[in-house]
Amino acid sequence: GLDDGGEDHTGQDPQNGIGEGGHDPDEALGLPEGLHGGAHHVHADKEDTQAAQDTARALLADAQSWDGRVRAFAAQQLTDLANQWAQDGEEEAPEEITPEDFMERMELDAIQVDDQGGFTFWFEDGEMFWGHAIQVSGTLAGGPDDAQMEG
Repeated sequence: GLDDGGEDHTGQDPQNGIGEGGHDPDEALGLPEGLHGGAHHVHADKEDTQAAQDTARALLADAQSWDGRVRAFAAQQLTDLANQWAQDGEEEAPEEITPEDFMERMELDAIQVDDQGGFTFWFEDGEMFWGHAIQVSGTLAGGPDDAQMEG
């Protein structure tokens, strides 16, 4: 996680402006217990923290549902890629990673929100991509719409 020497993912997503300029840890909002993987922080964009905090509160109000939706979307988008990576790293055929395995191995690290209802969930990859982060972004209105392996 971010507090235990893990990578800091701020500033890595110029397409939608999330994370630009770094984040003030004092603006991080704690996550409730019960989120799969126990994330460390929700980060709000500095420009309009009230609207960004509203986005965060909307996510947290239904945290388990959003966690499931984001994981399922990532598994749908990235399980085939995870299996390709597994095959590249093994001399003999590795055990196939199922979408269920994929969702279980993702470890929630942080959530970034913006003032437009946008979010990015950052996950540790459970070594499916040799330690690269998994990023899932979307909006409150439209749900998750992009999942990729970072790095």
